[in-house]
Order: sequence, then C-alpha cells, then structure tokens
Amino acid sequence: MFAIDRYLERTAWSDVAPAGMLIDPPQYSPVDYPHGHVIPVHSSALALNLPSNTFDAVFSNGAIEHFGSLANVSIAAQEIGRVLKLPDVSAKLTSQSLYPAPSTPAQFDAHIKSETARYAKIVKEAGIKAD
Repeated sequence: MFAIDRYLERTAWSDVAPAGMLIDPPQYSPVDYPHGHVIPVHSSALALNLPSNTFDAVFSNGAIEHFGSLANVSIAAQEIGRVLKLPDVSAKLTSQSLYPAPSTPAQFDAHIKSETARYAKIVKEAGIKAD
C-alpha cells in the first residue's frame, strides 16, 4: 500500500501526516502489519508522483474535502484515473454489477440534483417522515 500525503510540507494537517511517516511508518499505525507493506510517498493528490496504469484500487481516507474546490477534486479524480489499471478495475467492478460512469463535476452535480428530486418525490408520496 502506498500512503500518499504532503509529509514534507508544513500544513494544518502536519500532525496527522508527519514527516516521520517517511522514515518509520509503523510508528504511526495503531495496528501491526508486515514490514514493507506500507510505503509512504510525499506527493500531492493533484499531481500524484506515481506511474500510470499501475494500481488495482485507490482509497481516500478523509482527503477529498480538503482539496479546496470542485476543480481540485476533479483534478485529483483525474490523477486517480491515471494511476489505476482501468481495464482491470472496470472488469472487477462490472463482475459485481457495478458500472463505472466517469463524468465531469457538472454532470455529477446534475445527476445528484436529479436523483435528489426523484427520491424526494418518492418519499413525499409514500408519506415517509424522519424520526
């Protein structure tokens, strides 16, 4: 696993992404894991310092909301797409009846608005109330 963060920069998040992570990652983990299974990389999510078409999966733990703008989220998503082995990932997802649907931020926003309106109507017609 590659742990990506801006470890060498002083940021508001330096306490959770300390530079020491680059030297001794197990020191910062609450669980034991085999040596070498976590490889920290100093990099920005907006320009991943990783090769293209290499990874089977990407997991983000509370980072996307810190990118500052929808444009930056879009850039990070493009970077994630670049480093993923997309044909392999797509095959794995579709075998589980999950279908990737890449879109722009505007398309995704329109989809969310459409789905919100759709389900609001269903909830209203069914008389469902929040407790």
